[in-house]
Amino acid sequence: MSITNKIHLIIALAVISVIITGVMVFLHSVLPTSLSQKATEKDFLKTFDSILIITNYLINSEYEYMYINRSGDGKTMFASGYGDIIVGDIQVIEAMDVLFKNGYSVIAKHNNTSYFQRSSTLDFGSGVAYLIDSDEPDIQYLTYLKPLSKPNWYYYEEDYNVWRKLNQ
Repeated sequence: MSITNKIHLIIALAVISVIITGVMVFLHSVLPTSLSQKATEKDFLKTFDSILIITNYLINSEYEYMYINRSGDGKTMFASGYGDIIVGDIQVIEAMDVLFKNGYSVIAKHNNTSYFQRSSTLDFGSGVAYLIDSDEPDIQYLTYLKPLSKPNWYYYEEDYNVWRKLNQ
């Protein structure tokens, strides 16, 4: 293959890559909720037993705000006003491990809501939330909420930029 043909091939591959990326960005901007929601609910149902174990732990804790993310040691949660607390229940630790291995990035409880975040960027996050005792979840930049197939469970999206525009 001559050098000219190699250059043409490289240019063609670069153009194809740009087109594919453009189509993916367009589709994500047009259909982000429905595609993401379907995948999230499917995984929610697959991991529901683990989610339920953790939800019961969070609901029965004395802390109003608790947080653990995938990058931690898997057994230390941050509790607002108390700092780091060690989760002593092996069943809860194993359930968190299952969720982190299945793509969840954050597990948290904030007042009346326990939530399990599956995807996030700097300004956007989505996942499933359980409402403990109210009709409105306590998620900071909530922009989308849709009931899931289980009672009191919701698919949610939080988007700071959209929320900011809606709340100016």
